[in-house]
Amino acid sequence: MKDRFSGAAPAISLILGILIILASYYPVLAPLQDGSLLFTRGDFTTIGGNESGAVRMEQTLSTFSDGSGRRDTNRFFLLGGLSALSSWISFTDAQFNSALILLSTVLGCIGIFFLMKRFVEDWRYCSAAILMFIPFYFLNLWSVERIGHIWIWFTYAIFPLFASIGFSYLEHRKDSRLVLYSLVFAFYGAVPHSFIYLGMIHGLLAAHALATGWSWKGLARFVFVPLIIYVLLYLPFLLASTALEAKYPVDVTKYSFTYLSKNGDMANLLTFTNNWWPSLDEERIQSDWASRHSAFGIFIMTFATLLLAYPHLGKGQKTLSLLCAFWMMGCMFVAQGNQNQVLKWISDNMIDAGLGLLLGPFREWARISLLIPLMMVIILSIGLSRIRWRMAAFCILAALIAANNIFSPSWDYLEDIHGAVRMGDEFSLLGAMLPKDSKVLWVDIRGNGLPATSLDGIQIRVRPPISNAGDTYQHPPIIKTIRKAKAPEGLLGALNIHYVVKRAAGWTESWYPGMECSEVGYFKLCDDGMGPEPFRVYEGTILAGDTDVLSLSLAPLGDYAPSQGMSEHAGYVVWGNQESIAGAGQAAVYILEGESAFGGKRRRSERMGASNNSIAIFNGILQTSINISRGGMYRIALIGTGPVEVSVNGKVAAKADSMNGFSYGEPVYLEPGPATISAKGNGNASLDVVWLYEDTGNTTMGKLFQSVNPPPASVVSFERDGPTRWKARINATRPFLLGFAESYQPGWEARIIGGGRIVETVKPVELYGAINGYWINRTGDLEVEMRYQPQDMFEAGLYVASATLVACIAFLAHALWRGG
Repeated sequence: MKDRFSGAAPAISLILGILIILASYYPVLAPLQDGSLLFTRGDFTTIGGNESGAVRMEQTLSTFSDGSGRRDTNRFFLLGGLSALSSWISFTDAQFNSALILLSTVLGCIGIFFLMKRFVEDWRYCSAAILMFIPFYFLNLWSVERIGHIWIWFTYAIFPLFASIGFSYLEHRKDSRLVLYSLVFAFYGAVPHSFIYLGMIHGLLAAHALATGWSWKGLARFVFVPLIIYVLLYLPFLLASTALEAKYPVDVTKYSFTYLSKNGDMANLLTFTNNWWPSLDEERIQSDWASRHSAFGIFIMTFATLLLAYPHLGKGQKTLSLLCAFWMMGCMFVAQGNQNQVLKWISDNMIDAGLGLLLGPFREWARISLLIPLMMVIILSIGLSRIRWRMAAFCILAALIAANNIFSPSWDYLEDIHGAVRMGDEFSLLGAMLPKDSKVLWVDIRGNGLPATSLDGIQIRVRPPISNAGDTYQHPPIIKTIRKAKAPEGLLGALNIHYVVKRAAGWTESWYPGMECSEVGYFKLCDDGMGPEPFRVYEGTILAGDTDVLSLSLAPLGDYAPSQGMSEHAGYVVWGNQESIAGAGQAAVYILEGESAFGGKRRRSERMGASNNSIAIFNGILQTSINISRGGMYRIALIGTGPVEVSVNGKVAAKADSMNGFSYGEPVYLEPGPATISAKGNGNASLDVVWLYEDTGNTTMGKLFQSVNPPPASVVSFERDGPTRWKARINATRPFLLGFAESYQPGWEARIIGGGRIVETVKPVELYGAINGYWINRTGDLEVEMRYQPQDMFEAGLYVASATLVACIAFLAHALWRGG
């Protein structure tokens, strides 16, 4: 009976540990029970359930590479697969997220179970270790804070299982375990940071194999097979990234390192609180005496256990313990960021030498601390059962972990920050009323928050996950302009936007007078009654939309030192203020001066009160470069004060001295090719909007979107032939500009078909600063095919990835059938 119990005790501890975590994680698992609950914070909406899966399946690869202003092509393969899966089941978005949280949590608990079984020989201590380390691993503050960045948290959750499978392969050298290890690596290493973290564990295991006498051939097999399988599974992304010229890692500045290191001092590191962007009030975290001191005690116990147990360990155990300690201290070194003066000196010199890209993967210093709990668990599990006063050590560590779990701010994250909520009926009504493939303009939705009810019945206000109900071009500056009704009304139709959603409170009917509006609870939904118009034809070329300071590069402005709240861009200072300015709504005011001058500029901004969009207040020159697709007469329209003058290729094209409407310059002739737009102002200059458009007849902004009579061409018909291919039939009497309302991306191209073959391929220009425009010189009855060219390479790689996945699964099934 005793032997039977000793064999079952670790499994019982595993079950109890899982139950403890599931009970603690109930707020993020609740949607599984109640499908009406929604997640409203973090990046939960990057995973699609049955609701948004249908939308994502119709989206293009370009949606992930540029539609949200980021190049997330590396996630497309995984998201596409999850969306395909979600289309077969009835899970909502929130339920799908909760299911993946549940799966990763259980797998992580099982991983801790196998690690303890491997390193702790005595069943009593093994059972105690399992029951102690599962809550520690999943309830420490690093863990629950990262749930907000859900993909990274999924990876963190399965670290123990990943390491356990790797140790199992190193011990038994069975190919089936190496393939399983590789698939876990590929699935959970979908995003760059996750790949880096799993790669570091992979490196730890490889170093352990090398130190324990593996041959170079066996070591190369272990190191490269998972990487080869990873590359084959992500070949669609890699090929498409080549076509996209996607760049990773992201270049960094000294300011970004400083900002992302603001909480990276050693005290915060040793108390699980070195998060640069906490969702809780920092005072709430810093003032938690019991949580911080118990975390510090766990670190002390880890190193003390290593020192006390080291003489009693075998050679392999000593090697692994030292490697884990080395890896952990390396993570601690890096996680401090610029709080570490040695690392600051290294990063500063690398950036000065133009090598900032090499530091890109580690720009978010604090996240690398996610590897520390796994190292602590391995060191403690090896050492605790081999020191003399092991029972006392177990009790002390258990008390520290219990105190850290009980008093930690983790509960605030689980219950209030990350927990699901019940939204009002209007949210689900909007989701049902908006066509899934529609373009929707969301105006001021997040300002005061959406009424919701938490799991405990308390009324709260949250930021609504608006992407679940449809979305449109999210980040181009032009969208900021039309959100504030500061662009011609015809621009909405030109962008194929036929729905506007706004908070009902404070709605002004005059903003979008051509629309029929109705109240949907908290929202106002407006519809212009038009069907989809992905294609439009124009006589001239409108090259640039609203180019505010965010899209202008800075010319020399003088020697200004950064101050609090400032950032560096191309070596010059940009002050960003996101707070509301009287009379200017939610204005983002960018001050390009030293801190001492800010007070006067702010007072002037308050008096000005005319702009609801981004404003540049500057002393010097701002400039940006564009590409002119064809030669012709062009005109500048701008809004600004100062005076401010805008030049094209060094020639003054327009001046402005008033925020009351657009100021126009005389048309100027521009040759095809690159052109430089620069804005010059004195200390009182401000700049709001700059437009450049082709014009030969003194066309104003109000007339810019009016139809040309007779039009140069007409769209006879169009159809969508797959998620990345459109076909249109066009009758043209003279050359024309064809507008295609998908987010601008150079990968889109227009293929003109004649006689069943491609007779010409036209690359896009950026139309309105948001979508694709194609200058077509041919006339007559035309068949035009819009194709996202990187999709060709993506689909070619998809065959290889699919074959690799099928082969891996078949190999594992065969090994399982044979008892392997």
